[in-house]
Amino acid sequence: MLTIYHLYRSRSERLLFLAHLLGVPHRVVAYHRDPQTFLAPASLTAVHPLGSSPVLEDATESGPLVIAESGASMLYMTETYGNGRLLPPPGTTARQSCLEWVHFNEGTLMAWLVTLMMLGKAGVIESATGKFALSRIERYVTHLDRAVRDTPFLCGQEITVADVTTAFTLDFLGNITFPGLFRIPALDWATALTAYAARLRDAPGYAYSQRRDF
Repeated sequence: MLTIYHLYRSRSERLLFLAHLLGVPHRVVAYHRDPQTFLAPASLTAVHPLGSSPVLEDATESGPLVIAESGASMLYMTETYGNGRLLPPPGTTARQSCLEWVHFNEGTLMAWLVTLMMLGKAGVIESATGKFALSRIERYVTHLDRAVRDTPFLCGQEITVADVTTAFTLDFLGNITFPGLFRIPALDWATALTAYAARLRDAPGYAYSQRRDF
């Protein structure tokens, strides 16, 4: 059985959302953030040396498999337990687009969102560096908005693992994960993206990912 090591208000929400969509049996080991630092507890280092969440563990024929990155964990879950669901067929342009969106979330958009968050905590969000970070984020907001203007989901008519990955990113971007973290002016006019975010929050599995009682 899969084990999801879940830190409340973190990227591990993606794994919960996905596990629910796939109907994969799993257990959840939940952790709370430190109330002062908002960091993960030190006890998570016993699960993986990085000491962060998510961590996915699975029992395989060759022994326990432990994965620490959300994107890698989600692709593993989808490829191993999806039976063709939530991933376009191999060898198609839609498949490559789906993988690109999965990596875009962490490699591009979340990296800049975390940068902006740290600049805000340091009190320099209005600096030239902060304004540059915000300009990059607004470029990526525009990119996402354009992608969902004519389709309900990133890869067409059906939800995929790319959309599940994006759900947490949009919650972080829109101050749902951490209320009052920052304000992204581009969201005021990115109406297609706002509607897309609402569709994701209505999808089966999203409410499960938001539980605070594991």
